[in-house]
Amino acid sequence: KTLSKGMVQKVLIIQAFLDEPDFLIFDEVLNGLDRNMQKLLFDTIENYKLNEKTILIATHYPKEYLEVIDEIFEISNKKVNKVEKIS
Repeated sequence: KTLSKGMVQKVLIIQAFLDEPDFLIFDEVLNGLDRNMQKLLFDTIENYKLNEKTILIATHYPKEYLEVIDEIFEISNKKVNKVEKIS
């Protein structure tokens, strides 16, 4: 009850990585994180990817993740399409 939104987000992210699962799903994972924590998260994601593990990030703001994502897919009208270029 006493933690800020950013602190709650950090705790949830740490919990997700603790058991080193092969596949993680995050929804708007940057919400509540300051720039330093975002950079730390991106570094962690890059290291995670080096171990051939997968992270799926659901977001309305894919541009914020360009430095760590490999592929972007868009869900629209009940269809999933690969996005070739972000405008």
